[in-house]
Amino acid sequence: MRIKKIILESLILPFKRRKSFLVVIVLAMLCEIITHYFYSLKLGNWSILLMIFNSVITILILGLMINITDHAVFEEKIKLNFLEHLVQGLKDYIITAYYMFLTFIISSFLIIPTGAYSQLTKLHQYILTNNLNVAIMTVSELSHQLPVSLKLDLAHFLQLNLLLSIIIFITLISFAFIGKILLIKTDNMLYAFDIRVIFKIIKNIGIIRYLKFLFIILLIVVILFNVLILLEDYASGIFISALMEASILFILTNAFYQFIENK
Repeated sequence: MRIKKIILESLILPFKRRKSFLVVIVLAMLCEIITHYFYSLKLGNWSILLMIFNSVITILILGLMINITDHAVFEEKIKLNFLEHLVQGLKDYIITAYYMFLTFIISSFLIIPTGAYSQLTKLHQYILTNNLNVAIMTVSELSHQLPVSLKLDLAHFLQLNLLLSIIIFITLISFAFIGKILLIKTDNMLYAFDIRVIFKIIKNIGIIRYLKFLFIILLIVVILFNVLILLEDYASGIFISALMEASILFILTNAFYQFIENK
């Protein structure tokens, strides 16, 4: 299947399955409202217990949202089984956390070869040599105390590190979506974590074709994000956030599934 057709079908899916899509939006709003309410409570020693309870409720709602999305994408029956929803939500959360952790680790290692660490060391030495009291300085005030050459070098290497980190983040988040599709197809979490399996899938698809697909997906997410930001004047932040979450869940799940299945 051509990438254009996959993208168009994915963009149309929320409208074709509008009832399911609206339910997911409501669930996402409910999740945000519950989280906001729980964290607004001040219960002292009960705070940790409250956080655990909130996490369980959030993961349970996430599992139900995934189940409804699977119904829309794979035409599966909706199962109202709270234990299954909790397990499904927990698996999704663990997969996402795993690839976010990999992003953090790889990005942290890149701080040395990109030269960012070296520049931060020079900044630290300059502060100590000139006895600058950074504890009472704002970033802007500190910036005015630094030599132009040091500021330019620091900005250059930090921008390079940030750019590489963003590329790694986008790549590994796409791996997370492939991992979630593999979990749905095989019901085996090990496949979702096995980067070798994911690389093999990408190799079968074609690296250039995959990068093209990834670029289009990223473009859609950026456009969608900017459109929803413009709507903030006309709708609540909770609704906008829920709409964004539901849209990404529907569009990206269908896009990655169709792209992998029609390689």
